[in-house]
Amino acid sequence: VISGIEIAVIDLQGKQLGVPAHTLLGGAYRDELPAYASGGLSADPDELQRELMGYVQAGYRAVKMRIGHGFEPDLRRVEAAREAIGADVQLMLDFGASYLPEPPSLGYVARLARRLEPFQPAWLEDPLPRLDVAGYAHLRQETSIPIAAGESERSMDNILRMLDAEAIDILQTDAVYVGGILRQIEIGHLAGQAGVRLAPHTWGSGPGLMANALAVACSPAGLI
Repeated sequence: VISGIEIAVIDLQGKQLGVPAHTLLGGAYRDELPAYASGGLSADPDELQRELMGYVQAGYRAVKMRIGHGFEPDLRRVEAAREAIGADVQLMLDFGASYLPEPPSLGYVARLARRLEPFQPAWLEDPLPRLDVAGYAHLRQETSIPIAAGESERSMDNILRMLDAEAIDILQTDAVYVGGILRQIEIGHLAGQAGVRLAPHTWGSGPGLMANALAVACSPAGLI
């Protein structure tokens, strides 16, 4: 609710003053942003290949797929995905472990991550329950794949714990969840100070998409 009100007020104020919203927030660091296509739910490698190739043909240079279908099935699916999109397109992997009733163990994820390294994922997202900060920090030392997390966070407490523990490489907080654009930009600055990039989760609405795009544009740590 707070996020929705704040986003609306920034939009209205910009319209009333006749200036872009980023001017109200101190200015943008960039005027172009890369974007990735998010999908890849199918358990069937052939269907997965067709979907991801469609995103590439539409012009995307980065795509994200879901994993969590089992150790060997995931290896086959990621291999198929990389084969389909080629070496020059970024491939993100999303485990979604913070939403699972029975999330994978640290040992399982570490073994899987090491086997996935040859496919050069851009990041491994949400591989462990969100509160397992120690597990995230350990996993980050076990694999060369950048670790991404944070889409489920609603307050600063666990975000700061993650940054202090050097547990992640990429922070994925969502302006709609954390309290608005200004809080997302503040989080982006904290991430940058910790050497972490900001790649927001965004899903389900045009205003949410634009709020997060604005925060990335106004954050030196913004990635995608």
